[in-house]
Formats: sequence, structure tokens, C-alpha cells
Amino acid sequence: MKASFLSDLHIKCPGDEAEALFTLFATSRQVDESTHVFLLGDMFDALVGEHKQYFEKYSLFFEFIVKWLDQGKVVKYVEGNHDFHFEKSLKRYLKEKTPQYKNFSYEIKGSRFRQQDVDFFYCHGYEVDYHNKYFKRWYAIYSSNLFRFFISYMIPFFLIELMTRKASEDSKKRGRKVFNYAEAKHKYIQGAKEFLEEIESNIIICGHTHIKEAHEFDNKKYYYNCGYPLKDKQFLYLENGNYQFINLEES
Repeated sequence: MKASFLSDLHIKCPGDEAEALFTLFATSRQVDESTHVFLLGDMFDALVGEHKQYFEKYSLFFEFIVKWLDQGKVVKYVEGNHDFHFEKSLKRYLKEKTPQYKNFSYEIKGSRFRQQDVDFFYCHGYEVDYHNKYFKRWYAIYSSNLFRFFISYMIPFFLIELMTRKASEDSKKRGRKVFNYAEAKHKYIQGAKEFLEEIESNIIICGHTHIKEAHEFDNKKYYYNCGYPLKDKQFLYLENGNYQFINLEES
């Protein structure tokens, strides 16, 4: 099995640096050779609700998903905390674009993947943000069915874009004020360790924290985090049971 993993691009608009990095990822040799592509959330900085306008605005991104499916790849998309509640629209779009749409799956939460000698748990990364009570309260609100209905059907698209952009900017400002890299790195490693103790799989692969990680615990369990491509310029690649980070600008 060969698989490529990417998260936390935070594409803001067509043609920005994040979309350019996605193009490097999508056209890399490793992705071309992959049987599976995992997009682990926050691919967009603000994409919320069942709005068809997203497919025109970010056509390059979604056309690559169609291309991968047409090539016979399995594509798995996990919701992030910046892109969510668009499962129905995305599945409808892919069903119209490719007969291979059944090879696509949309995950609201993480899931265990098992195939032959490969076994890991993939998710956006809330799971390693284990003790963040503030985020858990916010997640309970925005993941609710009531919020889904409100954001998808009660508010026009242009207002959604204004609201989500403002919320994203405010979140980043709050994060910069309190962020301590060393403390956060330790906290997320500990969170991954505690989460792995609760599940059957020995490997967790995620994003969310923006801190790239490849950590082996004493009990032969592993935590891989895709990091922040705008900073790291890398993505995670699995080949023959081996995980490695690939430089986007050299792939």
C-alpha cells in the first residue's frame, strides 16, 4: 500500500500560496503512485455548509479529487474545524463528476483503517487536543445538527464567507496570544499517547495542531502529525509500511 496524507493547508482563496502547495502535492510522484489519498481537514481556511458555490470557487481542488477517483485511487476526506458540514454537497458533486464516486468517503470524525499489514487511526486531530475544554465546548456547538441546518440553509453564501473569515481571524489572534510551542508540542504528544491507550490501533495520523510530528512511544505506538504545510512545506507518505515526510518543493 502507498498512501499520501495532507492537512491544514488553510486555502483562503484561489491562487494563494496554500493552493499552490496543494497543486505541488497533487502532482507529486508520491501522490501519483499512491493507492490512497487522505485529506485530514482544514484544507480550507473557511468552508462551511452545504453551498454549491464552493465547487466553482475552489474548482482546482475538487477537480483533483475527481482525477484521483478516475485513476482508481481511494480518497478519504475528514472534516476539520475550518471546513465542515458540506458532506451532502460534496458527495453529490462527485457523483455527478465520476463513476468512481464510491471510492470517496467523507468522515465527520476519525476512523480506523486496516488493510493487510497496515493498521492506523486517521483523524483531523481533535483527539490529540485531549484536554482542551474550551475547544470541546465550541465543537459541541458547531457540530450540532441545529448549527448545520442554520449555516447551510438559513444564511446566504456571501454572509457565510464574511462570518467564517472573521471567526477564523479571531481564532488565530487568540491562539497567537497564548501559544507556547514547547508546551503545545508536549501536550499534543501526551494527548496522542492517552488516546492510543483507548483504541486498538497502535498508530494515529492527524493534523490540527500545526506541529509536525513523528513520535514513537515506548510501547511501540506511534503519533504522526502532518504539521502546517505553509510552514513545513511537507506531507506524510506511507510506502511498504514505512512513514516519511516528503518535501513538497522537491517531490
